[in-house]
Amino acid sequence: MKRTNRWLLIAAVVVAMWGLLFGCSLLMRDPAGLQQRYIRLTIVDPSAAKAIHVSEHEVTEVQVALFAPGEETPFYELAWEADDDPISELIPVSEPGQYRIEVVHISDENGEPVVAEESATFQIEEMLITVIEIVPGCVGTMSTPGGGGQTQDPWEWLCDFWVQDQMTAPYVYCLEIREDGTWYMWERYDGTGGPDESGTWYAEDDLLYLGVDGMTIESEVLRPDPDQVIFVAMDPNPFYRRGKEPGGWVFDQTAIPLPLSMGDWTEGIISNNIMMLYSFQATDVGLYDISWKQVGDPDPPVYTAEIAVSAYREITYEPIFEWVDYDEAVDPPGYWTPISVDIDAGETIYIVVEGKDEAGNFGIRVMQQ
Repeated sequence: MKRTNRWLLIAAVVVAMWGLLFGCSLLMRDPAGLQQRYIRLTIVDPSAAKAIHVSEHEVTEVQVALFAPGEETPFYELAWEADDDPISELIPVSEPGQYRIEVVHISDENGEPVVAEESATFQIEEMLITVIEIVPGCVGTMSTPGGGGQTQDPWEWLCDFWVQDQMTAPYVYCLEIREDGTWYMWERYDGTGGPDESGTWYAEDDLLYLGVDGMTIESEVLRPDPDQVIFVAMDPNPFYRRGKEPGGWVFDQTAIPLPLSMGDWTEGIISNNIMMLYSFQATDVGLYDISWKQVGDPDPPVYTAEIAVSAYREITYEPIFEWVDYDEAVDPPGYWTPISVDIDAGETIYIVVEGKDEAGNFGIRVMQQ
């Protein structure tokens, strides 16, 4: 049985059209009408001077590029020069979602080229015309010796892979948040499989807006430390930056040796979302039966934990079976129906046991046919 996704995102996808106007002091104007301006600071080498130098450069050209959701190639480009008149264009768009605009302000005054770049995302919504106003200039850069100027995106830290499990295995769901304004919930830790869910996202002030399946959800975002994030409106439990999970990668554990059994159970104690790693080595080529016993299984000994079991080959962590758990609709897997594995002599097999809702003890065994 496939492991279920424990985090469901909902949001909205909508349609509209928008225009591009010159004549204000912002690259984009937020709903509150707040204005953001920049000062160019240049720090020169101390040998040249010990002072702050402020200089102004008249804009001679502005380049604009528009990007559709998830695209890296612009669908619209514009080059405006200082000799041109102010322009206003109504640009049709073919789909709703989060778009991106990139603006380059260029000054080539007196043979001294200066370039300042800005970018922003915006959402196309139903029954709305999105208006973007651009004024040449009103942007600046700060440079230090050996470095160039840039504008820092306050949400750049969020664009990464995130997992909600404190300990991780190959079958763990993985949330990818991309810089292009899209997100994907992958079915596997390595960012493959599926995606199980996907949508768009954008941020305003300290709020995040996630969209999928015709709805939008607004959430405050908490950051307990640089490698954790909590989407308050969706789940009080944190996501961990992939590779920074507090419990680590399950295969980094020292595996518990599992002896070949004549019928006895090797017992363990486990709690919810904890993973335990076992291993056994085949003595001969052939079939080996992997079985386990948990809460609800008949016959003594009686166990109290609810578990899910996975098996992998040692060399590449190739899955043999993954996250097989109890299903009342069929014979309980693991106990009544052991899983047979064809193994070469000397080959090592890893078995991952994960605790589910019921903590307690369990039994596991491997028998050669």
